[in-house]
Amino acid sequence: MRKVSTILLLCFVASLTLGQPRLEQQTPASATGAPEGTSVTPSSTQPASSLELASKLAATPFEFPSISIPAPICEGAPTSYLIVHERARVTNDDPKPLNVRDTAGLTGKIVAQLETLDIFMIVDGPRCGDEYTWFKVRVGDTEGWLAEGDLEIYYVEPYLQ
Repeated sequence: MRKVSTILLLCFVASLTLGQPRLEQQTPASATGAPEGTSVTPSSTQPASSLELASKLAATPFEFPSISIPAPICEGAPTSYLIVHERARVTNDDPKPLNVRDTAGLTGKIVAQLETLDIFMIVDGPRCGDEYTWFKVRVGDTEGWLAEGDLEIYYVEPYLQ
């Protein structure tokens, strides 16, 4: 993994320096207005070469951030796939309306019902309760909690379009 990141970093640095004039080239005197027979060398304050930059940057290790893999959140519930602050929709696997409750759990009061393919925003979660994974959702002006699914079907799915 470290070799791959170093190679990517070197390619990036090399691409930044493409198209820039080489530092060791001399400019003809006629182009600078200097007396004939002399040449002008670039100042020593020029940026370092791409090889110097690459060697300095390669010495600094880069760690890729860890990637979280979906995992069961709640005991007895399926793997969770919903993403907080993203949209989701009701699947068409079950034709019955999906209950939205005032709390995460089957004892919560039903505040709304969603129909097949209704789209909503995930605002919080996950929470565990009654062998379900619950997410707080917003539909219009209504907010409440719904279960993602059971071990047989998912009631909702990410909607990333």
